[in-house]
Amino acid sequence: MRQFFDDCIDDQVARALVRRANDQAALEAWTRGGVVVVAGTAPMLAGTAYDFGFRDWLQPFRVVEPPRMALHGAQHARAVGWPKATRQLAAILRTLPDTDALGKARRYVALAVFERFARALGAILAQRGNAGDDLPGQMLSDPPATLADLLDRMPEATVRDVAAVLDATQHRWPRLRDLPFVANPIFPLSAQIGGADADWISGGMLYECKLSYVARPVAGKHLRQLLGYLLLDHEDALAITAVALFLPRQGACLAWDTAAFLRGLGIRGELPALRARFAIVVAALPQPEPTVERLTITDPANGQEHRVLRTRVRRTPPTDPTPS
Repeated sequence: MRQFFDDCIDDQVARALVRRANDQAALEAWTRGGVVVVAGTAPMLAGTAYDFGFRDWLQPFRVVEPPRMALHGAQHARAVGWPKATRQLAAILRTLPDTDALGKARRYVALAVFERFARALGAILAQRGNAGDDLPGQMLSDPPATLADLLDRMPEATVRDVAAVLDATQHRWPRLRDLPFVANPIFPLSAQIGGADADWISGGMLYECKLSYVARPVAGKHLRQLLGYLLLDHEDALAITAVALFLPRQGACLAWDTAAFLRGLGIRGELPALRARFAIVVAALPQPEPTVERLTITDPANGQEHRVLRTRVRRTPPTDPTPS
């Protein structure tokens, strides 16, 4: 698939687009007093927590329909030694509407901890015996007994950072709440490459959010990511008319209509034809086969075994369409 992008993108033209995008992002940050960041924040944890907070702002979470990855993580956490994880997740969602901005941010950071259990369970268990600065590992070494106990353990710098970026977002883009919002859209070809999904679509624009704390955060790989999402919608099922890099720390939203975006990458031809060529490339890839595995994970701290279920995607060679 990389070869397809290499063949259709003009690198020199694309690099110029990256420079212009970074110039715009840096200018937006400068006019607003600099990049929004609190010293000492944990970047990865803050990024996931911001994502939860942003989605909750646009489309409030409900206890009966918790965020999918946070729920999976809480279920894993309960299975391996955090007995009240799912109950505390429900308490977070139940108390979210009635708390102040810092209280909300603290809960979003806790949701990010739960998601970590869904994405990196093996790594968490491997560090459990010597948790150190590993926050999920600390939750297993000494499980919080109450919601208050859990929230008290969220790192203060990260909590204040998430609150600051969310506040800046809500003041900078209040009209986003008035637009139709689709979180984590799945594309027609997503299943064929392992389930790729974007951040959100609103008003016909496909957004990809990057919570980078540098003044010039745009890289060529980010533009390729947007292009990949655009091509995965090969039947125009999501009616995407524009794409955008959403940079909340810089206060910038870099948007292009689809034709201008393709020109900015030096791509010749129309979008429908490009999608058709891309669909042929995807069809030739080994096809993914989701399987549910029953895993037994041994905790190195005490030798105790934990059984969990995990869905994995394996690829098999495509069927040769050529008659023999």
